[in-house]
Amino acid sequence: MMEQKAISKHLLKRQKVIGEHVEKELTSYESLLTRIRNGNRAAAAELVDIYYMRIYLYMRRLGFSVAVSEDLTQETFLQVWEHLGQLRNSNALNSWIYTIASNVLRLYLRKHKGKHTASFEDVVLPGNGSDERDLVELNERLSRLKRVLVELPIKFREVVVLHYLQGLNIREGARVLGLREGTFKSRLNRGLTKLKKELQ
Repeated sequence: MMEQKAISKHLLKRQKVIGEHVEKELTSYESLLTRIRNGNRAAAAELVDIYYMRIYLYMRRLGFSVAVSEDLTQETFLQVWEHLGQLRNSNALNSWIYTIASNVLRLYLRKHKGKHTASFEDVVLPGNGSDERDLVELNERLSRLKRVLVELPIKFREVVVLHYLQGLNIREGARVLGLREGTFKSRLNRGLTKLKKELQ
């Protein structure tokens, strides 16, 4: 029970930090998108700098290997450039890019149906800057969480990763996956319930 609370506390803390960081970035996205649309290559590189690692970690946290995660991330950015003109609201940039990443992921899963198996070694969870003893304990807990997370069906794993590890709120996460908010919450709840059950 203590382990579950510690993991939940860590994930909630991580979500809050990510959410605050994303809020600050939204104000600069308007000018960034304007510069990109005007053909500024430095602005395009800046967008990649901001999002490449986020999308890569999203794929890794879903349990994909380094190579597959890199391929999916690169394909995501190819799709971003191809469809950049469709983005109307700079405030939706975050969820728009994650939507493209999720669509790239679904296409990959359809093409490789039955061939892809997630591995807990491939899951990357955020760390914590505590003292060494706490880090050892946290790493043991996170290792166990990784094993359980990767066993979740993809529809539950995806919502847990988007919300708790990538820092998307319910509305953004639902938009990314093309779900109603209630469906997203339901999957999140079911995913967390399955995680808690397996961690007991």
